[in-house]
Amino acid sequence: MNLGIQSYCTFNSKGIFKNGKPIILNQNLSFNDFALKVYKQFEIGYSKYHKMDNLCKLALLTSEFLLDNGQVLVDTPSSEVAIILGNSSSSIVSDTIHQTSMDELPSPAVFVYTLPNIMIGEMCIKYKITGENSCFQMKDFDTSFLNQYVSYLFDKEKYTYCITGWVDFDGEDYQAHLFLISNENKDTISIFNDKIKNLI
Repeated sequence: MNLGIQSYCTFNSKGIFKNGKPIILNQNLSFNDFALKVYKQFEIGYSKYHKMDNLCKLALLTSEFLLDNGQVLVDTPSSEVAIILGNSSSSIVSDTIHQTSMDELPSPAVFVYTLPNIMIGEMCIKYKITGENSCFQMKDFDTSFLNQYVSYLFDKEKYTYCITGWVDFDGEDYQAHLFLISNENKDTISIFNDKIKNLI
């Protein structure tokens, strides 16, 4: 099996980059303002976007560029695509808002985003992905663990693609590094290595 990175995308305070090249740079805008600008400028239609928390927006917008608006997966059965992510802050921003609201009237609209798995759920809905999906809590971007887990999935479950990487939003900082792993690469390379990590 020729398992390798087909493409990768980064979204941070500097902007959005695909395969190391800038798609759009951030001119010192807050996350909310920059994300909204990206959503409108690139005409990313998703009816639930404005209801989502920032963690979900970060994951969805990054995956939108990674997958070329979903076109990469058009000819792939939904069950042959998996999503395996790592995250450090969980859903801390929504958790804090929900906890604060407990003294008054808790909002169901906030409560629904008090699990980091929800960002994966939004990705699955938008791109009609039905394969295995998980979000693992880890202190740092543990590429060795993700490499092992994703490799096992391809070996045992026969997936065609897996979206994997790191999506974290703690209110002060945000980082998304997503990789589209394919089993059809002609050149076999390690999913994560120092060279790739230095590019993100």
